[in-house]
Parts: sequence; C-alpha cells; structure tokens
Amino acid sequence: MNKPPVILRSSKLEGSLPLFLFAGLILFSWTVSNTISFFPSCWLRKWTGIPCPFCGGTRCLLAWSHLEWGEAFQLNPMVFFACIGIVVWFGLWIAGKRFRKLEWAPLKAPIPKSIFVLIFFVAWMLNWLYLYWHTR
Repeated sequence: MNKPPVILRSSKLEGSLPLFLFAGLILFSWTVSNTISFFPSCWLRKWTGIPCPFCGGTRCLLAWSHLEWGEAFQLNPMVFFACIGIVVWFGLWIAGKRFRKLEWAPLKAPIPKSIFVLIFFVAWMLNWLYLYWHTR
C-alpha cells in the first residue's frame, strides 16, 4: 500500500530573513552616519592604500536608505547587487506564498557549490578591481 507523501512545512518567516537582514543593515548604516563613528576605517586601505572589496559598503547601504541608486552603485557595486538580490529574493518568496502554485524551476534546482564559489570569486575580483581603479 502506498503511503501519502509527507508535506514538510517551513517557518512563516523563512523567506523574510534576508529582508530583515537588509533592513537591519540599512538601519545600522543610517545610525553610524548620524553618530560619531567609532568604527575603525579599512585597515587594508589605511596600511597599503589599496581598498578592500567591501570598502564603501556602509556608505552604499546609506545611499540605499536615501534611494540614491546611482551613488550606491558607484560606492560598491557588489554590495549594491547583493541588496538587489535580497529584494528580489524576498519578492519571489512573497509571490510563492501568495500564489502557492507558483514554482520556478531554477529556484528549485540546487546550484553546485563549485559554480557558486566561482561566481562569487569572479564578482569579488571584479568589484575589487572596480574599487581600485575608481578610487585612484
């Protein structure tokens, strides 16, 4: 006799975690910009003059909080696209919850870890090169 399939239910807040993280980072950057900055500056840039791949990330989040998209992109493209990815991820999660039959095959298929690492490494290097030439 066939058993009925087991339906695994996920947490109601599972897909909203990235959005909460994004909102927290925006709030953090806004707080840092409106108070005396007690955070150290980038040590790599301070010691070598070369920016790290995340230089400008806090200012990028601050530009996001002011809806200044062009400035946010110029400050740190990798953080900018990460923010877009978080917003798109949340939108797809909401659409999936709203329209239960909505299934997009690429979201269901797992991405091989080696491909993910390669894409991240290439994006990281391109971002670092952009920041290096942009701040010279």
